[in-house]
Formats: sequence, C-alpha cells, structure tokens
Amino acid sequence: MTKTSILNPAIVRSYKKTSDAYTVFRGINEAQKSYSDGSDTSIINLAEQKASQDKNTSGITVALEDFSESFKSFHGEDHSNISAKDAKAGLFGNKDNIFSSDEGQEILEDGNVFQSDLFEQERAKHGGIQYSQDGLNLVESALAFAKADIEAIEKSADKAGRVRADGDLSYKDIITYTDLSGDSEYNDVTKSLDLDGNGKEISAEEYASYLLAADSIQQAEGSSTEVSFGQPDGIITSDEAYLVEKCDDEQLRAIAQQYYNRYFG
Repeated sequence: MTKTSILNPAIVRSYKKTSDAYTVFRGINEAQKSYSDGSDTSIINLAEQKASQDKNTSGITVALEDFSESFKSFHGEDHSNISAKDAKAGLFGNKDNIFSSDEGQEILEDGNVFQSDLFEQERAKHGGIQYSQDGLNLVESALAFAKADIEAIEKSADKAGRVRADGDLSYKDIITYTDLSGDSEYNDVTKSLDLDGNGKEISAEEYASYLLAADSIQQAEGSSTEVSFGQPDGIITSDEAYLVEKCDDEQLRAIAQQYYNRYFG
C-alpha cells in the first residue's frame, strides 16, 4: 500500500468526551460501531470486485457511489434505502452498478438495502472502514471515499427536502445524521474542523485530510492518556476511531491541516 508520511508528528495531551471529527465524519465513527462475527458481506464483496478494476477506490467507496446512483425513494422509512426496482438497470440504466447486477438484484430481493447495511458489512469484513485497498494511493483513495460519503449523505437529505446537494457538508447536512442540535452548535462544529478558511462548510478535501489524520493516530508508547501520529495504512480501525473520539480537536486538526496543506492546499 502506498504510504503517506506525516510532516510533523505530534502528541495529543488531553482527552474529552467526544471530538467533533468523530461526530461529523462517518468514515471515522462508523469504524467503531459494533458488528456480529459472521455477518453478511455480500454487498461489500461485490463492491470490492468492481473496485479492483477501478483506480484508487475501495469496496465501501464503490458501495456508497452505487447506492447513491440507485437511491430514488425512502419507501416509507426514516432513512434512505434502495429496492430491487430502484436498482434495476432497464434499457438505459447503468449495468455496471453493483446493485443492478444479477448478484445485486438477488441481494435486494431479500429486502431493501440501507446505507447502514453498507457500513455494517464493511465493519464485518475489515473490522473498520477500509477506504483504500492494497497498492492504491492513500490520498486519492481518501478523497474518493470522502466524495462518495458526502454524496450519499446529501442525496438522502436532498430527497427529504432538507438541503440542496453541493458536494460540501454544511450544518444543515450534519443535522440529518448526527445527534447535534441548534444552528449555533452546527456552525461551531464546521468552524472547529475548518482547514480551508471556509468555516461554514466542510469540503471533501477537508474530510479526506481528517480521514488520513485518523488513520495515523496511535496510542503513545507507555501512556494510557496520550496519542501520537505515525503512518496511515488505508483502514480506520475501531481502536483508531476510539482514539479520535477521545482526543483533542485542536491537535487532530493540526495533523489534518498538514495533510490538507500538502495535498489539497
């Protein structure tokens, strides 16, 4: 796997209850949620087969992209989901979409698929969120995942009439998938995570930078209360997500800022 070097390793010296980065970025917090051994991974298996033919994409990225393309209706549920009919390619549909394939249609015949199903299967297969496969460019893979996740979030919110999709995460987007409340609180979150000078929205490039920072985090040797930063490897593990959840926002932001300045600034 292509390695990405940290510019200035840092030590995080303080923990708090939950960091803003953990709250906002599903590529991080979804890595820590529980899953059952032996859980179905059929969708992720299909997605990884397709991802192996593409440049710098992982299975979960492909799954999110193809879900967004297929999503047409909530089907009376509170969360976005797709049916076999939604994903049926038809005469002019995209037959490369994993949900339009024979295997995908068979999976959907057993019931509608939700975004949460994609993350659950990803955790079941990899024990976390694998945003980059072996041999791929970590930075480009992180950006591809960030774009796919933002699209999946915004398309759902757009269909619900709550936001207008623009490729960035605003407080109106964030309200649709977090427990935060109040305009002021949302604006504080976007400001606290700002890397590009636009504190009102979080871009895919900023998201990718935090993903790389989270993938770099590790427990400091000999300490139970400090973390350091090393080399990312393409997967956000449950342990890394836990450390991000508890670490100081400013210190994590400093590492993410280094990635942003180097690759996106």
